[in-house]
Amino acid sequence: CNVLPHVLSKLEMFDVYSLIAPRPLIMMQGYNDEYFPSDLFNRNARNVLLTYKKLGAERIVVARELSLKEIKEMHDFCPEVEIEAFIHGAIVYLIVEDVAI
Repeated sequence: CNVLPHVLSKLEMFDVYSLIAPRPLIMMQGYNDEYFPSDLFNRNARNVLLTYKKLGAERIVVARELSLKEIKEMHDFCPEVEIEAFIHGAIVYLIVEDVAI
């Protein structure tokens, strides 16, 4: 949408993403994207989350690339929606090992 002429003068980016609702949606963000910085992407993702919540979503699945801080921000923004996150197996091993000690 960033490169489509005049789209963003009529709609916000999250409005465009929300057109997909209530169907499953995958939102992706590249690192170091000079046209769509990650803070703007995260704000739009939170607004799309609200759209899905209004349509009855009870759980979302987030990308494993999200930091714990970003996941917490999404939860704080909309605590009524469960957040499911997949983490890398090595991290799971370290967490389980830490709990076992």
